[in-house]
Amino acid sequence: MTPSKFGQTQNLVTFASNFGKRTQVYNGVEFTVSARLRNGAQLSGGTSTGRTATSACFVVDSPGGTPASGTSSNSLAFCDVKPPFQTYLKVMWSYPLPRGFQASGALQSVPGPEISTTTYVATNNEVKSTLGRNLASGANGTVTLPLMQAGTVYGDAFSKLDLRLSKIFRVSR
Repeated sequence: MTPSKFGQTQNLVTFASNFGKRTQVYNGVEFTVSARLRNGAQLSGGTSTGRTATSACFVVDSPGGTPASGTSSNSLAFCDVKPPFQTYLKVMWSYPLPRGFQASGALQSVPGPEISTTTYVATNNEVKSTLGRNLASGANGTVTLPLMQAGTVYGDAFSKLDLRLSKIFRVSR
């Protein structure tokens, strides 16, 4: 390759399946129950435990090891993402009270949010010695490098409780 050819492109649009298989698979179990009691009370709840695993571990003519998605922030080292199984729990209830009042509530237990993947933006000067040439974007270019795999670090789980007291008004027609 001659240095004058760096940065020049010739795009070919084709199906990704010609180069490998990208997968996205949900594995989990869900359970829901609902009940209406004789006195007009209602109770409903359920739980869901699962995860979505993704894999895009195939390279399309990329000596830098960039996967088929074509973004430099997705290193081939992090192409197979299998986050931990996470559990959601939800319960809802309502109970009629005397004089047309009604009490109700909902409780949710939710897993913590995923901590966004930490990245580092490297300048051309920082990667030139390792790469042996300038970046394709030129001497002033940058490349975004992932520092940890997505789906591995999560915040603390939290619970939400909503309570309501309401009055039912009947209007004749």
